[in-house]
Amino acid sequence: KVHSPFWIAGKVLGTQTTPTVVASKGRVGFSVSRRNAGAGQYIITFDSNHPDGADYTILLTQQGTGNIKVQQFTGITPRAAGFDVVCFNNTFEATNFDFYVAVLA
Repeated sequence: KVHSPFWIAGKVLGTQTTPTVVASKGRVGFSVSRRNAGAGQYIITFDSNHPDGADYTILLTQQGTGNIKVQQFTGITPRAAGFDVVCFNNTFEATNFDFYVAVLA
Protein backbone atom coordinates (compact mmCIF):
# COMPACT_ATOMS: atom_id res chain seq x y z
CA LYS A 1 0.00 0.00 0.00
CA VAL A 2 1.32 3.42 -0.97
CA HIS A 3 0.69 6.26 1.44
CA SER A 4 -0.60 9.50 0.00
CA PRO A 5 2.02 12.26 -0.15
CA PHE A 6 -0.72 14.64 1.02
CA TRP A 7 -1.87 15.19 4.59
CA ILE A 8 -5.04 16.69 3.12
CA ALA A 9 -6.07 17.47 -0.44
CA GLY A 10 -9.41 18.47 -1.88
CA LYS A 11 -11.84 20.92 -3.39
CA VAL A 12 -13.85 23.48 -1.43
CA LEU A 13 -17.05 25.11 -2.67
CA GLY A 14 -16.45 28.51 -1.13
CA THR A 15 -19.21 30.19 -3.12
CA GLN A 16 -21.91 28.36 -1.17
CA THR A 17 -23.70 30.03 1.75
CA THR A 18 -22.03 27.39 3.92
CA PRO A 19 -18.66 26.44 2.41
CA THR A 20 -18.42 22.72 1.73
CA VAL A 21 -15.64 20.19 1.08
CA VAL A 22 -16.78 18.32 -2.07
CA ALA A 23 -13.66 16.24 -2.68
CA SER A 24 -11.22 15.01 -0.07
CA LYS A 25 -8.11 12.90 -0.56
CA GLY A 26 -5.09 12.50 1.61
CA ARG A 27 -4.11 10.76 4.80
CA VAL A 28 -6.76 12.56 6.87
CA GLY A 29 -9.94 14.45 6.12
CA PHE A 30 -10.60 18.14 6.67
CA SER A 31 -13.44 20.59 7.11
CA VAL A 32 -14.01 24.22 6.13
CA SER A 33 -15.88 27.11 7.72
CA ARG A 34 -16.04 30.88 7.30
CA ARG A 35 -14.02 33.20 9.50
CA ASN A 36 -16.37 35.75 11.13
CA ALA A 37 -18.87 35.27 8.25
CA GLY A 38 -16.48 37.34 6.14
CA ALA A 39 -16.49 37.10 2.35
CA GLY A 40 -13.56 35.10 1.01
CA GLN A 41 -12.27 34.12 4.47
CA TYR A 42 -12.08 30.43 5.34
CA ILE A 43 -10.78 28.23 8.14
CA ILE A 44 -9.37 24.84 7.12
CA THR A 45 -9.38 22.33 9.99
CA PHE A 46 -7.63 18.95 9.75
CA ASP A 47 -9.30 15.86 11.24
CA SER A 48 -5.93 15.14 12.94
CA ASN A 49 -3.08 17.50 13.80
CA HIS A 50 -0.24 17.63 11.27
CA PRO A 51 2.82 15.64 12.45
CA ASP A 52 5.10 18.62 11.66
CA GLY A 53 3.11 20.96 13.88
CA ALA A 54 2.60 24.32 12.17
CA ASP A 55 5.58 23.92 9.80
CA TYR A 56 4.08 22.23 6.72
CA THR A 57 3.80 23.02 3.01
CA ILE A 58 0.48 24.45 1.80
CA LEU A 59 -0.66 24.50 -1.85
CA LEU A 60 -3.69 26.62 -2.89
CA THR A 61 -5.39 27.63 -6.13
CA GLN A 62 -8.77 29.26 -6.70
CA GLN A 63 -11.27 29.02 -9.53
CA GLY A 64 -11.51 32.62 -10.63
CA THR A 65 -9.47 35.69 -11.44
CA GLY A 66 -7.63 37.06 -8.46
CA ASN A 67 -5.41 35.73 -5.70
CA ILE A 68 -5.57 33.21 -2.89
CA LYS A 69 -3.26 33.17 0.11
CA VAL A 70 -2.69 31.77 3.53
CA GLN A 71 -4.13 34.31 5.94
CA GLN A 72 -1.45 35.29 8.41
CA PHE A 73 -1.51 38.07 10.97
CA THR A 74 -1.43 38.32 14.75
CA GLY A 75 -3.38 35.44 16.24
CA ILE A 76 -4.15 33.82 12.87
CA THR A 77 -1.21 31.78 11.65
CA PRO A 78 -0.91 28.19 10.45
CA ARG A 79 -1.22 25.75 13.34
CA ALA A 80 -1.00 21.96 13.74
CA ALA A 81 -4.80 21.70 13.46
CA GLY A 82 -5.15 23.80 10.29
CA PHE A 83 -4.85 27.27 8.80
CA ASP A 84 -6.83 30.19 7.39
CA VAL A 85 -7.29 31.10 3.72
CA VAL A 86 -8.40 34.33 2.06
CA CYS A 87 -9.49 34.72 -1.58
CA PHE A 88 -9.33 38.04 -3.45
CA ASN A 89 -10.84 39.12 -6.76
CA ASN A 90 -8.80 41.05 -9.35
CA THR A 91 -9.33 44.34 -7.46
CA PHE A 92 -8.07 42.76 -4.21
CA GLU A 93 -11.46 42.65 -2.47
CA ALA A 94 -12.03 39.56 -0.32
CA THR A 95 -14.46 37.48 -2.41
CA ASN A 96 -15.99 34.00 -2.17
CA PHE A 97 -14.39 31.55 -4.61
CA ASP A 98 -14.29 27.79 -5.01
CA PHE A 99 -10.73 26.59 -4.43
CA TYR A 100 -8.39 23.62 -4.24
CA VAL A 101 -6.16 22.92 -1.26
CA ALA A 102 -3.38 20.46 -0.53
CA VAL A 103 -0.95 20.07 2.37
CA LEU A 104 2.07 17.81 2.08
CA ALA A 105 2.38 15.03 4.65
